[in-house]
Amino acid sequence: MRLEDKVCLITGAGSGIGQATVSRVLNQKPEVEPATPERILRIMEEHGFVPSIAASGLAAGRSRLLGVLVPSLTWPLVPELM
Repeated sequence: MRLEDKVCLITGAGSGIGQATVSRVLNQKPEVEPATPERILRIMEEHGFVPSIAASGLAAGRSRLLGVLVPSLTWPLVPELM
């Protein structure tokens, strides 16, 4: 299930929590009441939601991964650098 579907599921589950609030909690923004993240996380756990790092990277437009190109791992210096 996509993140948007999960957000809709949480907001439509009779929780009385808005989509923007769910988004703030998922993105760890501090602008929510202290009890709200607990409610949202409980609902997410009940429905089996697991955040996808790959989906978050695609949505943000960056993955925070570093690629390394090496000529060959058999060269003596390369394994030491890795």
